[in-house]
Amino acid sequence: MTDINYPPVGFYFTIALSNEAGASESSFQEVNGISTDIETASIDSGDENRFRYKLPKQTGYSNLVLKRGLLSSDSELLKWVQNCLTVGLTDQIEVKPLFVKLLDNNYDIIRSWTFENAYPIKFTIGSLIANAREVAVDSIEFSYTHFSRLF
Repeated sequence: MTDINYPPVGFYFTIALSNEAGASESSFQEVNGISTDIETASIDSGDENRFRYKLPKQTGYSNLVLKRGLLSSDSELLKWVQNCLTVGLTDQIEVKPLFVKLLDNNYDIIRSWTFENAYPIKFTIGSLIANAREVAVDSIEFSYTHFSRLF
């Protein structure tokens, strides 16, 4: 049977630091970086100059980038980001799992991913232009070890 409501017309993302029900979440308008690739090493083919082999080395993940209107100062996510980015290297950075949920316009979860051992590496406030009539946007970039899709 074909789902006539797929792909969803209206959707948004929520990010949580816990997958438990009632966990504090922040909504985001854009999520980038859900991708993986395999790094390869090029090996020459001995005395045969026409060939070069590419052998797999290890799996790599791009950084996760989240964008939304300015986060409120009481956001648990913002507090964690600020703490990690201002601690310097004198204290250990606190890594956490991040749970990204794609929701439809009825607040139902369409897809969900977990990003393991995530920590923020960059926080940017978008350009502030007085006459642009655009919403100021926070952008947070995270590094993580791997991600998986939750079912």
